[in-house]
Amino acid sequence: MKRGEIRRYYSGEGIVEHYTRATEELGLWASEESVFRRWLGPSGLLLELGCGTGRVAFGLEERGFPAGVGVDLSPAMIERARELGKARGSAWTFEVADATRLPFANQRFEAAIFAFNGLMHIVGRAQRRRALAEIRRVCQPGAPLVFTAHDQDAIEDPDYWEEERQLWRRGEQDPDLRDFGDRIGETPWGELFIHVAARHGLRNDLEATGWEHRWDALRSEIATESHAVLAFSDETRFWVATAPHQPSPHPQENPLRPKTTEERNGKSTSQ
Repeated sequence: MKRGEIRRYYSGEGIVEHYTRATEELGLWASEESVFRRWLGPSGLLLELGCGTGRVAFGLEERGFPAGVGVDLSPAMIERARELGKARGSAWTFEVADATRLPFANQRFEAAIFAFNGLMHIVGRAQRRRALAEIRRVCQPGAPLVFTAHDQDAIEDPDYWEEERQLWRRGEQDPDLRDFGDRIGETPWGELFIHVAARHGLRNDLEATGWEHRWDALRSEIATESHAVLAFSDETRFWVATAPHQPSPHPQENPLRPKTTEERNGKSTSQ
């Protein structure tokens, strides 16, 4: 599955309405609020990736967290988030952006969030690592990154991954899948790619992209969710990593990253 198909999936009218209802009716999950209160500071510019129609952003704002910038690959999601934000009088801003090519200066943000397994919709481990590296680049030293990912060891069918493992060993896996852990499933809005991560693999990805793993736990271990939240999303693992306090003096640039306004005007983007 190509990444462009992910964009089309999340631009469909049905899925945008689904996310809009979640924004208006669900808000923050109990587990999200618990994790955010523990790991996010009371001030500082936030970056939310895969923001959808603003469910997490508005939920944070309602609880007194600072406003920030929400980005999503889907123009339709961003358009709806802006509409909802305007109606709410929100201070959040929303932009269309690709997590692997963020249009922001180095070290601009003091915290980052990639909620609702958004990182795992990026096809290919190399691209997911590229996104993690980009988020690391735009975060200040010490900044926390909070994200979620489905967990191979916490699925309801314990035999599924063993069967998949045997298929991969024989080279008989779905030819449209790139990495072990990839799945393409049917939803009411069409086929959707998701990578179901192994815990040790994600820790390796964090280390390889300059993050320090700080904590992780399954959602069910953090809080008891409402029936509405459980109907909206199944089990997931929360992850927290931080950007080291002593980064490289010259953070690695992504050569394909879109230029910022300052760069186009010939000014430095270093903070």
